[in-house]
Amino acid sequence: MRVMVLGGAGFIGRHLVRALEARGDGVSVASLRDPARAADLSAGHDAVVNLAGAPVSARWSAAQKRAIARSRIDLPHAYLDALARVDARPSTYVSASAIGYYGTSRTATFVESSPSGDDFLARTCANWEAEAQRAAAIGLRVAWVRTGLVLGSDGGALAIWSASICSPSTARVGRSTRPLRIP
Repeated sequence: MRVMVLGGAGFIGRHLVRALEARGDGVSVASLRDPARAADLSAGHDAVVNLAGAPVSARWSAAQKRAIARSRIDLPHAYLDALARVDARPSTYVSASAIGYYGTSRTATFVESSPSGDDFLARTCANWEAEAQRAAAIGLRVAWVRTGLVLGSDGGALAIWSASICSPSTARVGRSTRPLRIP
């Protein structure tokens, strides 16, 4: 397959790109900072995986919340608008989302069909998924993945957690030598 990974330089994206390449897929990495250019680059690919988004690990100031929402809703909107104008489109659009979709509860058990919550992250995830669903209107098969805390010895939530409890002189995350396996 030929796969375009939007946000391929991020923590999950780096691992996905390596895994796709290891199984023999052709992989291109692009940014959503320029949605029209990303759409042009998507031509000739079988699938697009959208992992792009502003980091959620920074303090959620009003400006950071705007950046989080814009990167997950406004930029994909512009990308899909531009992709609709490209003749050779991928057949599949996979969009990252998050378990934040469900909101929070001390007692509830959430399953895939549970409704979205009503806090900032839940509303952002619901809007993010609705935006991804627009890809169906231009003929793409749509899938989304709701990730939770992503842990890795070379980054992800584990690195954020370790950095928050360790002083800068002791915070160190090693590199894993085991490859990520995708069935």
